[in-house]
Amino acid sequence: MGYTMRAHYFSPERVVSITQLLLGYLLCLAPDDLIQWVNEPENFLVSEEQLQPSESLKCAAENLFLSLMDYDPANVSQVLLYYLQSEDLRLLNNLSDSKVLFYDAVFLAAGIGSSTLSRYIDPAQWIQMSLGPMISSLFSSPNIGAVLVTTSYSSGYAQIMRRYVRVI
Repeated sequence: MGYTMRAHYFSPERVVSITQLLLGYLLCLAPDDLIQWVNEPENFLVSEEQLQPSESLKCAAENLFLSLMDYDPANVSQVLLYYLQSEDLRLLNNLSDSKVLFYDAVFLAAGIGSSTLSRYIDPAQWIQMSLGPMISSLFSSPNIGAVLVTTSYSSGYAQIMRRYVRVI
């Protein structure tokens, strides 16, 4: 009975909508987060690690995202892959601030869901073909700090990402 109700409520369309809502609003960095990131990046990362879902809407959103990823990995991954393979990433240094923050949320989601996402995309190939060229183009951009705050921090792609950044 419980599974049937859950399956009825969390239809594939609803899972996609919730994932897009999380990426577009709840996983994005808030203005206060950006100020702290710019002024005290180490303290920002430490405070982010210590948050509990009951203390932070963003932390609760991360947990909801992970639950959705566990429940319907194919549809959540499809949403992420759409954005991770978007042409926007090639033009990131020409995007508005809100679009840059949106892609920061996409990178955060890709990082925290990387173990599941790696079933649908080869992380090393994606970094070499998409993320690497994007990072190269960003070195002249003032937005690089905001874009890379969660990308370099994300657990799944962090090791490959750090190696790639050193090579560039």
